[in-house]
Amino acid sequence: QQTGQIVKSLCGTTQLSDNQLCSLTSFANHCGTKTFAKSKVLNAVNNNQFEKVPNLLMAHSTLNVAGVPTIQEDYYQRRQFEGELFQTPDSIKPKVYPNLVPFAKQASDLKKMRKGLV
Repeated sequence: QQTGQIVKSLCGTTQLSDNQLCSLTSFANHCGTKTFAKSKVLNAVNNNQFEKVPNLLMAHSTLNVAGVPTIQEDYYQRRQFEGELFQTPDSIKPKVYPNLVPFAKQASDLKKMRKGLV
């Protein structure tokens, strides 16, 4: 199955916007669907506690380095982007960039768009 379909099935009857589904699919694609299935992120989604999701995503910004959980900057930026996307209504379409853009820039642009600053 495609990651998006797995995410949809794990979310059951929870109503998700397109941006929320894209956010969760990105997260599950990066962390793995098994990790997503056991996560507090999914638990919050299935309990309609959407306000908790962005912070819960941030908890998945580390990688064990020599047995020590260490924040990975690229993971951190990706979780920021996924959190911003999760909070963005479908009426706001994420920007399409002509070249590769860091997740931090994408997160910042989404936040500005949501607040009407762009």
